[in-house]
Amino acid sequence: MLRNNRNIFWIFLAFWLILNLLQAYLTGLFNDEAYYYFYSLDLDWGYYDHPPIIALFIRMGYALFHNESGVRLFYVILSSGTIFLLFKLSDVKKELLFCVLAFSFMIFQITGFLALPDSPLIFFTALFFLIYKKYSETYSTRYAIMLGVVMAAMFYSKYLGIFVVVFTVISNLRLLLKKSFWLAVVVTTCLFIPHLVWQYQHDFPSFYYHLLERSHDEIFRWKNFGEYLLGQAGMVNPILFIPVIYFFIIFKPAGAYEKALKFTAAGSLLLPFLMMIKGRVEANWTMAGLVPLFLITYRLLESRPKMHRLSYVTGLVTLAIVLAVRILLVYNYLPEKYSRMIRLDIQGWKPFSEKLADMAENRPVIFIGSYQGPSHYIFHTGKEAFAFNDYLYRNNQFDLEGIEQKLQGREVMLIFPRKSLTEEDILQNKALLSDSIQVPSGKYKFCFYEKNYRSYNYLPVEIPLVDHTFKVGEEVEIPIILKNPEQEPVDFSLAQPSKVFLCSYLFQYGKPLVYNYFEDISSLILKDEYKTSCKMKMPEKPGVYYIKISVKKGWMPAGLNSRLVKVKVE
Repeated sequence: MLRNNRNIFWIFLAFWLILNLLQAYLTGLFNDEAYYYFYSLDLDWGYYDHPPIIALFIRMGYALFHNESGVRLFYVILSSGTIFLLFKLSDVKKELLFCVLAFSFMIFQITGFLALPDSPLIFFTALFFLIYKKYSETYSTRYAIMLGVVMAAMFYSKYLGIFVVVFTVISNLRLLLKKSFWLAVVVTTCLFIPHLVWQYQHDFPSFYYHLLERSHDEIFRWKNFGEYLLGQAGMVNPILFIPVIYFFIIFKPAGAYEKALKFTAAGSLLLPFLMMIKGRVEANWTMAGLVPLFLITYRLLESRPKMHRLSYVTGLVTLAIVLAVRILLVYNYLPEKYSRMIRLDIQGWKPFSEKLADMAENRPVIFIGSYQGPSHYIFHTGKEAFAFNDYLYRNNQFDLEGIEQKLQGREVMLIFPRKSLTEEDILQNKALLSDSIQVPSGKYKFCFYEKNYRSYNYLPVEIPLVDHTFKVGEEVEIPIILKNPEQEPVDFSLAQPSKVFLCSYLFQYGKPLVYNYFEDISSLILKDEYKTSCKMKMPEKPGVYYIKISVKKGWMPAGLNSRLVKVKVE
C-alpha cells in the first residue's frame, strides 16, 4: 500500500528540492560553473561556447543570493521541474518505484544542483515530449506554437537540443506535411534569430569552437568506445545500465509519441559512435537522449514486478554512494594520503582568491592559459581578472569581452604554468621565475608583476590561402593579414624593451611540429591592416595539419590570433 501512495511522490520531490538546495549552498563552484558566472556578468544573446540561457538563469539567481546557491538556484528548481514533468509523462502507478528509479538515474544527480547548460536542456526536453505527446494526437495550432517556443528554449540551452527535434521528425515524417509543424518551425526560427545575429556579428565563434577548435587534436582510438560506454553507464547507473539498454531494445513503440521516444534515445546514443571516427566524444553529449531512455525504462519496469526488487536494492546502494560523494564535495573526509590523490578543484578557491587579491593589491590579475582561474577569482573577489590564451590553449569568452584592450600599459600581476613558456624563454628570464603560488589543484604556478603590460590577442590574423593541398617537403608561401579592430592605431614600440614578433606554427594532433619567429614587428604602427607572408616547409609525412599564426611579445608565450587553417599534405 505504501508503494502506491500518491503522497510518496510529493514527499520525494520535496526531499529532492531540499537536498539540492543544501548541496548548492554548501558546495564550491566547479570550474565550468565559475566560467558561466563570468558569462552572467554581461548578458548577451550568445557566448563563445554556449547559447545564453545558462547566463540568464545564473544572473537571475545571483540577483537574489550573492553566493554559490544564487548561481545554482534556478538549476535546482529546473531539476525538480524535470522530475515533475517525467512523472506526468510516465502515467505512474507505482510511485515508490518511480521515485527510486529517478533517484538512481545518475544524470539527474549530476544536473540536480549544478549550474550547467545540460540542466535546462533536460528540463526543456522533458517539456518538449509532454507537448509533443499532445500535439501528435491533434496537430493543433495551439500545441504547434507551444512546441515552437519549447524547441527554441532547447536550442538556447544547448546546441545538442537540435538532435531531439531531428530524431523526432525522423520518427514521424508526416510532420513535414503538416502546416502546423511548419508554424512551429517558424516560431522557433523567429525566436532564435537574435542568437544567429549575435553569431554573425562575432564571426560564428561557437560553430568554429565546436566543429573545429575543440576536435582538431583528436584522432581515432579504439579505447574511445570503451570510455564512451563507461561514461554512459555512469550517466545512467552502472548497476542498471544493462537492464536499461535491454528495455530500450525490446521496447515496441505505439503511436507517434512513443516512436519519438525510441528514435530520440537511439539517435542520441548511437550518433556519438559515428563521431568517434574523428576522435573522442564527451559523455554528456547524450544527455537529452537520456530523458526518453528514462521514460522507456520506467514504462517497461513498472509492468515487470520481478524486477522491482532489483530497482529497490539499486536505490539503496545508490543512496549510500550518492550521499558519500555529496558529502565529499562539501568536506574532504578521506585520509590524508587519499585526499591528496583526490584533490577537488572546487575546494580552496575562496582562500586562494583572497590571498591572491592581497598579493595583487589593486592590480588586475592575468592568468595565462586558464579561463577557470580568472573566473573563480572574479566570483570570489569581484576584482579585475583576465585569461590570456596562449597558442597551446583555446579561445573562450574572455576574448570577446574587450578586457584585454583596457589592460594595455597597466601594471598587472601574472599567473602562469611553466609549460606555457619555451625553453628559450625560461633561459632568458630566470629572474622572473623565482616566485610561485600553489593553486587549489595542488600544482604550483609562477607569479610576478609587470609594470607595462602588453598583449595582442585582440588583433585577429587572417590566413587567406587559396590552395590547401601541398606536397610533402614543399616550401609554401603563407599569406598573412594582421588586422586592427580598434579605432586607435596599435604602436608595437610601446612594448619596449620587449620585442614583438609574428610567429608561425604547424600543428598535428594538437602538437606544434614546426614553429618559427618569422618577422619582427616591434617598430610597426598598425592602423587598419598589415599584409605580409611567411615561408613554411611542409612535413615529409603525408597527413592533415593545421596552420596557426600568432603574435609574441617578449617572454610571454605566443598568443591566439589566427584561427586554425586546415591543410593536407600528400
